[in-house]
Amino acid sequence: MRPDIPEILAKASETLSAEVAPALEGQYKGGHAAMIGLIGGMAAAAFENAVDIRLKEIAAMRSIFQEAESVVTEPPLASRLSRASVHVHPKDHKVSTLNEIHDGLTTLLIDLHAHIEVQTSPGAKAIDQQIWRYLLSSAGERMPPLPNFEPPLEE
Repeated sequence: MRPDIPEILAKASETLSAEVAPALEGQYKGGHAAMIGLIGGMAAAAFENAVDIRLKEIAAMRSIFQEAESVVTEPPLASRLSRASVHVHPKDHKVSTLNEIHDGLTTLLIDLHAHIEVQTSPGAKAIDQQIWRYLLSSAGERMPPLPNFEPPLEE
């Protein structure tokens, strides 16, 4: 058997929320146990999806950069876009490695967005819309699942 981190976190979260927190009900510690349980559940979901989300976002940003290359005429920014639009395999798929790549591309996306928003050409407007769609999609993908707040059934 291999340890399944999301499953371990989810079980610990469930135990804290459903068993420990109610036993401490009325105490300050009960609230802390419940909150830690909720955070554990969100951490389990974040862990499970971390690599998938980052790889999708990296690919989406590179795609935006490819499209933007034909619109951006400012040489330094155009050069950065050209380099960033090329898919390069990461040295590994550790979250920290993917975060480093993601952070660099996000910085470029911010610079591109600042440049594009003041442009009036149809191509610039299309890139601006792509960036906003990416940002909205990214925020939705990273939204942690909401816990089940249904009250326990009375026995």
